[in-house]
Amino acid sequence: MTAARRPFDPPLPLAVRLLGRARPLVAPRDMPWAHRRLILSVVRAAIGKLDAEHKAGLLTAADRRYLAALKRFRFGGGRSGAWRGTFIFGLADARASQEAEYWAGGLIHDGVHAWLQSRGRPFWDEVGPCEAQIDYLTRVGARSEHIASVVRFRDSRALQRRRLGERA
Repeated sequence: MTAARRPFDPPLPLAVRLLGRARPLVAPRDMPWAHRRLILSVVRAAIGKLDAEHKAGLLTAADRRYLAALKRFRFGGGRSGAWRGTFIFGLADARASQEAEYWAGGLIHDGVHAWLQSRGRPFWDEVGPCEAQIDYLTRVGARSEHIASVVRFRDSRALQRRRLGERA
């Protein structure tokens, strides 16, 4: 099977809307459609969850500010992360979890990194992003084991160093 888009594969949307704003959506041309479809499903699930929570008044001004710092979305083959306002939805993470709760929390987390970076402030520290993610997950009633995993990550420099070394 060829890695390129086949004639019967639907086109990837050019953008998705998060909290009423269009965010460009880009995928590598050689990424197989099955991988694109998997990542697109987690994008849509996370955005749908965040939009519903926004309408229900569950997102704080800080949550909205962090999400606004994510200017565009890109698909990647490795792990997820953010750089210069671009959130990379990694295929490895999409395969590991398709839960909207996981991805919505990840967008808040990496939105903090993007917001700090856009202001020229140190953005590699994980404490602030994890705190914002924990606050969000607690407020929206996320599963306790999901919150506990973020707490473990926040409190473990070894886990943070390992994650920093993984390919995005």
